[in-house]
Amino acid sequence: MIFSWETGWYRGYSVPFIRDGFFIAHIWIFGVGGGSFDHFN
Repeated sequence: MIFSWETGWYRGYSVPFIRDGFFIAHIWIFGVGGGSFDHFN
């Protein structure tokens, strides 16, 4: 599951629900303290 913060493909989606869905999911799965949150910003 290494894709969104590496390639940023989710940013290409125009559907807020899908984009926010993956955004929230990855933060909860990998953890904000894991450094994944830094990639989102």
